[in-house]
Order: sequence, then structure tokens, then C-alpha cells
Amino acid sequence: MSLRVFSLPLCLLLGLSSCATILNGTTETVAVSTTPNAGAQCDLSNNKGSWDVTTPGSVIVHRSGGPLDVKCTASGYLPVDEPVVSTTDNDVYGNILLGGGLGATVDTVNGSAWGYPQNITVTMQPVLAHTVATN
Repeated sequence: MSLRVFSLPLCLLLGLSSCATILNGTTETVAVSTTPNAGAQCDLSNNKGSWDVTTPGSVIVHRSGGPLDVKCTASGYLPVDEPVVSTTDNDVYGNILLGGGLGATVDTVNGSAWGYPQNITVTMQPVLAHTVATN
């Protein structure tokens, strides 16, 4: 009987200890646009996977503590490769209060402790403008 008495609180604690996982999940939607043109092909990747999107468009990516590498190409424009930094999600701080290190560890390992900006805008330079500027 004493095992049952301790099992329920332990299960509740483990369930509540991964606040960011429960509230945010391990994936998120990011919208990608390019300026001054639309229709660019963008490849997004991090240490959890890679995804493709045509601008303007949205894609579901896996959350990660590492940067989201965004590579965009379009006819008549120079290719762009820029990292988008992830930030710590505020929900992970609930783990410190409710679950201590266990919940924070779960959220950090599965990526739910992090988030990328909801909107990513990539500025592209025309090939002609680059050629004139370097001469």
C-alpha cells in the first residue's frame, strides 16, 4: 500500500515537471518571408532536422537550443545563409519551481525549452547591385 501512496505524487510530479514540453511541445511553426522578392526557396535546418519552404510560407520545425540555419536562393539574387538564434522559452522556468532539475533536463534535451522567432524575414540582394557595389 505504501508504494501506491508514493506512486501517485511521483507520477504527478514527473508530469508537471516538463512544463515547456506540455505547454509548447517539441515543434513550432515559423513563417519565412524574403524581401524585396517573394518566391525564394529556403532550406531551414538545425540539429533536429531540416525543412524546405517557398516564401512567403510557414513550416513546422523542431525546437532546439542550437541556431536555425536559414539558406535562401532566388533567381537574380545572391544566396543568403544566416543563422537564427533560439531563445529560452519562459515556460522552462516553471520546471525549476515545480519539478527542479528533472523537468528542466527533459525540456532541454527534447528542445521544448527553446524557441525561434515566429516570423523570419531574410533580406536578399540582387546580383546586379552586388556587382556594381564591388566595382
